[in-house]
Amino acid sequence: MENDKLFLWLSMSDMPVKKLYDLVNEFDDLDELWNISSFDYRAMRHFSKEEFDGLIELRDGEEFKKLLRSLPNSHIRYVTITNKDYPACFIALDVPPLVIYYVGDLKLLDEPSIAIVGTRKCTKYGADITEKFAKELANAGCCVVSGLAEGVDVHAHMGVLAAKGKTIAVLAGGLNYIYPASNVQIARNIIENHGLIISELAPDTSPQSYTFIQRNRLIAAASCGVLVTEAGAKSGAMHTVNFALDLGKDIFAVPGNVTSKSSEGTNQLIKQF
Repeated sequence: MENDKLFLWLSMSDMPVKKLYDLVNEFDDLDELWNISSFDYRAMRHFSKEEFDGLIELRDGEEFKKLLRSLPNSHIRYVTITNKDYPACFIALDVPPLVIYYVGDLKLLDEPSIAIVGTRKCTKYGADITEKFAKELANAGCCVVSGLAEGVDVHAHMGVLAAKGKTIAVLAGGLNYIYPASNVQIARNIIENHGLIISELAPDTSPQSYTFIQRNRLIAAASCGVLVTEAGAKSGAMHTVNFALDLGKDIFAVPGNVTSKSSEGTNQLIKQF
């Protein structure tokens, strides 16, 4: 059995990646894990019987068989944690993705890059300043990483594309599930401009609230530093900042109007650091 098949199976689970790693590490022989059918002591240490049965049903189900059939003829490529081409930037994470699904140039993850993140409900100031910084970074030859979400993310990608630069989009859902749908054309433009779109989730997986936070650790890991252009005090962008700090990355923030709630997070970062 190829290890790839095992990791593709586990990547379809909605279990925390840490629990899946704990299961994998219980087995010296991964073929044995692939063929497991009964709830034995190694699985009992990390999973309930219900959780384990759900994994087995997933492995034996039609959805997983469909994935295995479709990938060889798909525009979507993948690389697993044991593959020599697995991106080095993710190895530093406490819990690296088991699989990286991607469309585009995977080697962009080896290039110097800056992540641009912020609020989904950005003001005109936030949109303008995000595109300005993205353009300038692209013109300087720097790759820009963001999450292809509404607000700051999409304006970061747009700024890079306007400068004909390279950008990496890290999705919170599968590669067949661009969210929001209004960003599908931006995704196409990224690929047409020799950029990269990645996800650790199986292609048909829809994003959930927790997958956005999970995604943010990849944005932090894929960059040399994180620029927050506009964010409220409780913005999800602060998760990316915290992941980046844990990885020893530099943090940058753009000041905003001191009375604007949309800039409370960035102003606080400037005050803090």
